[in-house]
Amino acid sequence: MQSKNDFPSGQTINAASANHQTSKLKRLQLAKEASANLDSEIEMLRKTMADFRRAVYSKGRESYPEDLSKSLDLLGLTCSRLSNLMRVNIILHLNDQSSWVRQFNTQMQELLQEWESQEADNHG
Repeated sequence: MQSKNDFPSGQTINAASANHQTSKLKRLQLAKEASANLDSEIEMLRKTMADFRRAVYSKGRESYPEDLSKSLDLLGLTCSRLSNLMRVNIILHLNDQSSWVRQFNTQMQELLQEWESQEADNHG
């Protein structure tokens, strides 16, 4: 009688190894998708921060408090989504967390430099 793990040729497979490979492939696929989502969220943060800055500089307009409130609310939601994606990415990059964190920090530093440059342009 042939077992579930036997091939017609008589070869057997190690079910645990096959599951591990499948799990590893799924994790890699999820990590790739999560990284793409993270890049999108960073871009959303860039746009949301620009909207927030515009709202801050619209001081004196009648709609200032409402505009500032809405943009701050959206900025908070964007940061929350970004933090959730960070958690997912850290979990998916178990083997190279420090590498992932360095890459993320680099992206955030570039974004911060961009904002600082824009701020200097507005006050310089």
